[in-house]
Amino acid sequence: MLLTSTTDKIEVLLGASVTTNQLHIISSYNNTNSTSVTPTKTVTVTNNTTAVDIVPSPASGNQRSLRFASIFNSDSVASTVTIRTNYNGTTRIVLNTTLQVNEYIQYTHRTGWKVFDMNGSLKNYTGFYDMTDCSYNSIVLSNANSTNIALSTSGICLYLGKATGAYSTVIIEHYIASPAGAGITWAELAIYKGTPQIGTTSTATRDGYVDMQGLWLTQTNIYRFTGVNVSNVQAGDDLWVIFAASASTFPNFRTHNVADNIGAGFIGTLPASTRPSTSSSVTITPSTTQLQPFILWNGI
Repeated sequence: MLLTSTTDKIEVLLGASVTTNQLHIISSYNNTNSTSVTPTKTVTVTNNTTAVDIVPSPASGNQRSLRFASIFNSDSVASTVTIRTNYNGTTRIVLNTTLQVNEYIQYTHRTGWKVFDMNGSLKNYTGFYDMTDCSYNSIVLSNANSTNIALSTSGICLYLGKATGAYSTVIIEHYIASPAGAGITWAELAIYKGTPQIGTTSTATRDGYVDMQGLWLTQTNIYRFTGVNVSNVQAGDDLWVIFAASASTFPNFRTHNVADNIGAGFIGTLPASTRPSTSSSVTITPSTTQLQPFILWNGI
């Protein structure tokens, strides 16, 4: 994350005042100008609902690049934490999550923002990832006509390809064109494993999912990175991503305008109202008309 102006900064604030202890903040960043690069750090604590700088604004003629940050919940109760950018008074939320006691948020320049539990295990969450230096496995399709596609009760299943290694997280970047209506009851993004069958149904087994209800209900015309924790992805596994929801008004995603007209089996749908979190195994039916969301993906 880069700060280029004397009015740019990265901040953290809490949803309410702490009970016992302020949360611990540590960050390290490079301060760069025309003649030097100087490693710098900030060690501080939160200030209840008042924003505190994770990375302060650079001086004139300087830039700052965040390399590492940690926010640790040292309070005696759970705390809602918001991390945001502040560009000359214009704030944009980067991450909003609830940390239980001894849980922490961590940023590295290679993997972006992640949330960890008290045992150091990565928690399921929807957030932002810095994809710099990652090796992409991607499906990039034309969307020159800015076409959008609405999710439906049948979901959308997209074959991603084979895993190139053992993954703990699969990151999906997708574009939310318009949000779901207030009638949404659940929304999930899931990773499944299963060999695609040409011209017929495929069977896939769930390896991880994440709740998308909050994101798909509120976001409009924006790209989002979503990390799905997976437990058993190995090199060579065939991976699927599944978009699914139950709603009176479904979210719309940016798509391309070409379907799998020959029904090869790489784009498909689910039986109506199939919910990934309660479906360890699903049957994917190939579709010759279903458009797919425009995505980039990566496994780490």
